[in-house]
Amino acid sequence: MTVTKFMKMKNLWILALTSCTLQAASIGSIYVSVGPDAFGSPSYAGYTTNAQAGVTGGGVNVGGNITTTPTAYNVVGSGSSVSVPVSSVIGTSFPSWLSVAPPTMASLAGENGNMLYWSFIISGPAGNNINLSALSIVGSSSLSTYSSTIAGAGASYNTDVVGYLSAGGTVTSGPATQAVNTIVITGYGVDLDSVLAESLGFAAPSGTTSQQMMQLLTDFNSLTPFTITTDFDYYGTVLASDTVTLTPAPSLAEVPEPASLAAMGFGLSMLSAVCLYRRNRRA
Repeated sequence: MTVTKFMKMKNLWILALTSCTLQAASIGSIYVSVGPDAFGSPSYAGYTTNAQAGVTGGGVNVGGNITTTPTAYNVVGSGSSVSVPVSSVIGTSFPSWLSVAPPTMASLAGENGNMLYWSFIISGPAGNNINLSALSIVGSSSLSTYSSTIAGAGASYNTDVVGYLSAGGTVTSGPATQAVNTIVITGYGVDLDSVLAESLGFAAPSGTTSQQMMQLLTDFNSLTPFTITTDFDYYGTVLASDTVTLTPAPSLAEVPEPASLAAMGFGLSMLSAVCLYRRNRRA
């Protein structure tokens, strides 16, 4: 997937519309979260499991606190408008967690930054009358003229995109055209990283990992506030829309260890996860 002037879309798919008859479908609450990098994180599989449980449970937190437990699913907000500090969604090619590089806690040592995730449930009428191939996700941002609608011909069900059958049972593999009654999606996400920073005219990060992290944080912080707006379409009809505002980092004087973020008003109660579309790995 190519890098846009706004952001590298990780796991963003826009599924190709099919020529079938339009079926009624609805999207409930959209849960916004922050989680581990979908590529390279040893915690991603565990996070996915917790995210699916949290979404099907009605947007509840599962698995502890994200500040110390990277597999935890914590909802940072839901509805049509959510605010998230820019410091919580920076992805890196070096060890980092919530803008601390390198993280000193053993539980976070293998992480390489964070992603912003959206998760939601698509429900159909009685019977198995909806399918994944009819979904599309369209993103835009106030940061630039960025706009993205990506078609993915090879989309499929997986552990982050689970179909539920009306008679019981789940669909976790196979083509997106399989008809189901409900789809639980925990894997649409984006991050802010050095590729994006350089595309916006900032210098490439240099120095120690701590210095590189501070440079990225300072660069992205200078752009705040900016928004990311996402429309969720089914057969071309917008079923739901969500706007996330990226707000200034709590502090740039001294980037805190994750365990101290809550005391600074980070207001952690976040997360939702997993990937719909695959993008190229971070360079």
